[in-house]
Amino acid sequence: MSKSLYFRRILGFVILLAALATIAVIIRYFINNAKNDNKNSSKSVSSDITMETIHFTESHQNRKDWELFAHSGIHDKPKEKTSLADVRFIVERDIKNGPVTVTAKQGVYLHTPKTIHLSGNVLAKTENGMTFETTQINYDSAKKTFMTKEKVRLTDAALSVDGVGMDLFVDRQQAIVKSRVEATVYPGKRIK
Repeated sequence: MSKSLYFRRILGFVILLAALATIAVIIRYFINNAKNDNKNSSKSVSSDITMETIHFTESHQNRKDWELFAHSGIHDKPKEKTSLADVRFIVERDIKNGPVTVTAKQGVYLHTPKTIHLSGNVLAKTENGMTFETTQINYDSAKKTFMTKEKVRLTDAALSVDGVGMDLFVDRQQAIVKSRVEATVYPGKRIK
């Protein structure tokens, strides 16, 4: 009888250990699944949208301020920005002077502040023949201003200006080259 009581106690202890181990495995399984669900849900919230043939426009009082075209891009909704490739950016001026058309390899459009950052072989042209070239430039919609801290070259029929850093005010049709300025004036040539 004492042997059967001893055997029952050992058997009960083994069953209790097995039940505790099973409960520990089940709890660990649910904890790991909850962690994985949190990771997956945070990834899906910040998903990006890849697009081809992009077109943005900004206008005020039934007048188009600018248009932005890109071959492709990726929109990051949480950051409210769109990264662009092969960009053409057209800023409207008054009817008399026509638009400024800027092309670049890459760009980033920040939706909330409405600023555009262009880089890679940036080239701008106006209808009256003025151009500027740089490696990187930013456009601030609120100020209607192009800005760069990089080397820049401005040219038109009558002069060529090289320097570092520039602010170009679209409404005032004024460009300020900030430093290391070199200018060449072509006598006898005038802007039409």
